[in-house]
Amino acid sequence: MPDHSVLVAPRYLAGAINDPQQPLNPLLAAAWPSHDDEVGNLHLTSPDARIRVGYVPEPGTLASLWQPVDLWHITAHDHPYESPKWTARFTADVPEEIVAALTQVLAEQYARADDRLLRPLGGKQDAVAPLIDAGWTMHGTPGTDRQLDLTAPDGLAALHADTNGRTDAWVVTVRSDRAVDLTGAGWSARFSQAIPPQLLAAITGAVVDRAPVRRTEHQIPLAFRGAAHLTPAASNNAAAAAAATSPHLSSQASAAAEPNPPTPEATPTRSHRR
Repeated sequence: MPDHSVLVAPRYLAGAINDPQQPLNPLLAAAWPSHDDEVGNLHLTSPDARIRVGYVPEPGTLASLWQPVDLWHITAHDHPYESPKWTARFTADVPEEIVAALTQVLAEQYARADDRLLRPLGGKQDAVAPLIDAGWTMHGTPGTDRQLDLTAPDGLAALHADTNGRTDAWVVTVRSDRAVDLTGAGWSARFSQAIPPQLLAAITGAVVDRAPVRRTEHQIPLAFRGAAHLTPAASNNAAAAAAATSPHLSSQASAAAEPNPPTPEATPTRSHRR
């Protein structure tokens, strides 16, 4: 039987398409240098070498049968040869649209040449505002409590913040609600304490973006197929009309219904191993 395309919402349950092109496109369009390492991973750096993005489908000795391996590594440095100012990491099976939300902001804000990728604009409340607006349940007060937890209405996604000095100060997790789930469904994203709130807000905004994303049925994790809302891709107009009920989504719904952006001709691509 053919594997039909569907539109999936919420997007954090959609799974990955195993193609890095969408997150890479904003950086490649901005002419960020790229290179492959000796095992076939792809690395991009900003022209001043202070922002680094790694797509690591071949983790080598870092791989573990018991712990999820980070597929995307993003670091920002005050100076190219110093330790990172902040880090962001995403495990495999993160929807590419969510990583692309961060790389798009990286490309746009880097072009301003005012160090805003290394300095905070706004506060912690700005980082979690998209989740609160989407109806996530919050325990704690942004800007006051050192620990903060937010949970999606379906209970399948959560954000935990701990600003007590731990390396991973912000953690987004998406996982099955099954008591025992041997499928390994889900993904996580971890951000260090110094990540500017405006960058974290790009991620949280992408997580709760109500515009559906396109997938084939087999790309959606089995554990999430019952919880996700699936619409046949042929119903793109209906999905766009539904999304138009939100003033923030009308311009995004039609984009979500379109296939992924075309691949630049000279760009090396690869799929990660499941």
